Amino acid sequence: MTAEDAHTLLKAIYNDVSLPLYARLDAARIAIRHETPTIAASKPLGGPGTDLAKQLEEGRKRAEEFYRRVREEKQRRIGENAQAMEDNDE
Repeated sequence: MTAEDAHTLLKAIYNDVSLPLYARLDAARIAIRHETPTIAASKPLGGPGTDLAKQLEEGRKRAEEFYRRVREEKQRRIGENAQAMEDNDE
């Protein structure tokens, strides 16, 4: 039985109103782990001991540096291509 088949079975159990409530609740409790992400799965941005404004500013600086490098690399490649075209014309 695959994980998908097992999840399909659990969904069928918790949706079947003819089954006892305890069986449906058990199936729902097990299935929910595969249907919704846990809170711990995401990295917290704020909270005690963190400065959200500082984190955002650092992220903005990293993005600016990244895009500066991308622009430099693009200009370098344009220069190389222009030089190669000049060499081909000679």
